[in-house]
Amino acid sequence: MVSVENFEKYSTVFFHTFDQNGQVKMIQVKTIGEKIRELREARGLLLRQIAAELEVDPSLLSKIERGDKRPTRDQVVHLSKIFKMNEDELLVIYLSDRVVYELKDEQLALKAMQVAEKKISYLIKEKNGKA
Repeated sequence: MVSVENFEKYSTVFFHTFDQNGQVKMIQVKTIGEKIRELREARGLLLRQIAAELEVDPSLLSKIERGDKRPTRDQVVHLSKIFKMNEDELLVIYLSDRVVYELKDEQLALKAMQVAEKKISYLIKEKNGKA
């Protein structure tokens, strides 16, 4: 079961799943903007401090955190360095947001994603000489 809050801005999504003991567990999946805000606030940093390091206007960073604008890939990579965290973690959130943004209004989105997953797997195998 999936419930979505403020899906027009593709905001926080909650997934209900089961743990090892069969108990229902809720997982919160944040947007890249929500994750950036969480990281910034957890470190006690001001919006203007992070914006300065990114070399963007604080109002742009505020819009990114609210989900009104999307960051670039380069900005996400730079943010991972600013926050001293694994680049892949932020990139996965960023890329998943891009997919959601592009497909959220498509009725065939899930089927298209399944086909895309197979295509990507094939291309990776081909690139590595295993196809």
